[in-house]
Amino acid sequence: AILMLSSLFLMAMVQSAGAPVVINEFSYDDSGTDDREYVELYNATNAAIDISGWKLDSADQVGPNTAFTIPANTKLAAGGFYVMGSALVPKVNQVVGTTNIWENSQESLTLRDAKGKIIDTLVYEANKLSATNTWYTKPESLLEGEGVWGNFVSIDNHETSFSRHIDGLDTGDNRDFQILPSTPG
Repeated sequence: AILMLSSLFLMAMVQSAGAPVVINEFSYDDSGTDDREYVELYNATNAAIDISGWKLDSADQVGPNTAFTIPANTKLAAGGFYVMGSALVPKVNQVVGTTNIWENSQESLTLRDAKGKIIDTLVYEANKLSATNTWYTKPESLLEGEGVWGNFVSIDNHETSFSRHIDGLDTGDNRDFQILPSTPG
């Protein structure tokens, strides 16, 4: 009974915390050609959400910075996943490139709705940021908490990714992420 109550409490917390759609898992560097990069979105609500026209931006201090737009008529089911990445990624919904889609250090990933409002954002390899390297604060903060720390490389044939501890759990501090086996979609 305690386990069941704990599970119900956790599910309520996941659904009430953070944004309705979150960046749930991502892989930006692998030990080979960087051809299995992806970002997975997750709908943490009990209803489908129309994510048509939403954008996934990536940025850093030197560029190139990119933005990928989700196509029209795209609905993300309740508790569903949407994967953007290379065609080599299992369960990819939207192919956005082939290799080196996202840069390998000090990058931000920002999900914006069709009106440009930030829905979720993170900065990875935040351990390399400095007081003089503040691109992630202008014109708006792209950093939640201390950001995602660590330098990541997914080893070919043993793929890993940065994943939220629990799908959809967003405490507003990107310590929600840890390196786990890669599970896009």
